[in-house]
Amino acid sequence: MATPTLTNLTTDEQYRTSFLDLTDMVVSGSGTIAILMGINPDAGALDYLPASSGNVTLNALGLGQYLLIGTAEELTTSLANLAFFPTAGFFGTFELVLHAENSDGPLDG
Repeated sequence: MATPTLTNLTTDEQYRTSFLDLTDMVVSGSGTIAILMGINPDAGALDYLPASSGNVTLNALGLGQYLLIGTAEELTTSLANLAFFPTAGFFGTFELVLHAENSDGPLDG
């Protein structure tokens, strides 16, 4: 197995008032991979784009923390369908922090 990697992690993006389809992130690695994502909950929330399919369960852990678990292929599909839904009236910047890990070790981004 190989420690997981994520690409396309630093991209400036602009969103409108409804949601932002985030830049597709690509996961590589082997075995079961867990990705923990964090965002300021005052800014908004993460969820899948409407009508998207093939996603693993997006576990909302509270306080802006989300967890995805699956293979690299499943996670790449799920991250491609991930969107930021801003809180009503929020028009600032936000940061999405990611931590990926499998049995070979962690990766932070």
